[in-house]
Amino acid sequence: MSEEIKSVITCDLDGKLETFSEGSEALFGYSPDDVIGKGRVSDFSDGQIVLGHVVGWLKEAVEKGAWEGDTVFLHKDGHEISCHIKITPTKDKNGNHIGYCGVTVPLKDKTPDEVRPTIGLMTKIFTWLVIMRLPFLTATFVPLFVGAAVANFMGYDVSWSLLGLTILGGSFLHIGTNTANDYFDHTSGTDEANYNYMVPYSGGSRSIQMGLISAKGMLTVSLVSFALSAVVGVPLILRAGINILWLGLIGFVSGFFYTAPPFRFASRKGLGELLIGLNFGPLMVV
Repeated sequence: MSEEIKSVITCDLDGKLETFSEGSEALFGYSPDDVIGKGRVSDFSDGQIVLGHVVGWLKEAVEKGAWEGDTVFLHKDGHEISCHIKITPTKDKNGNHIGYCGVTVPLKDKTPDEVRPTIGLMTKIFTWLVIMRLPFLTATFVPLFVGAAVANFMGYDVSWSLLGLTILGGSFLHIGTNTANDYFDHTSGTDEANYNYMVPYSGGSRSIQMGLISAKGMLTVSLVSFALSAVVGVPLILRAGINILWLGLIGFVSGFFYTAPPFRFASRKGLGELLIGLNFGPLMVV
């Protein structure tokens, strides 16, 4: 280990940076003004390390009083740093757990590849779950199942094959919308400015900010998802009629341009919320 630099960083329970020592400046390349009140400790790690390991490290620190080990951190300029870190929980005067303290020193005798934590298969799967925001697909599934149930109740024959295609096409539209929103929020600077991104429904997936995927990659996922929804829509149009095409176009335009220029519906005083209500309400049920 190198004793020349010692970084001491404290954060609250959400990871928001509270103190940033001189050693932290030397190690990571940021000034306190760059990060205090603006950044989180996860900003110094690769996103998959955060998803696959950091939660466990913090849990062990709380349960055993400390967690200590080697890992890879990221410098402000993007290069990797081999480090040894000790994480301890911080408490207030009443003994309540209020955050964490990380004491980090660089490892001169080890390369990043030698200390990089292993990224398991489940973490890789979870990475794509985060990128595409798959848990939010329930907003697609529920209205579609409600529509099918209502149709069945009213005496109509429900084609399970068409319902399956509708769910698949709607899911692709939803994934395309999620990833397009993340891409354009990133390019506009909205996500970078969102310090309170742990608030539900605010800040998107933050996959680009965490390094889970590049901005170009996110846009590619969006466009491919929209293209796949169009492919799935072809047999639906042939079986159910041209109205399916118009519904799909409405979903694409309102989804892609929710945050994309020139329309950016999300910024137009309630129009974005209205479109969300229509898309995941009557239009999806229909």
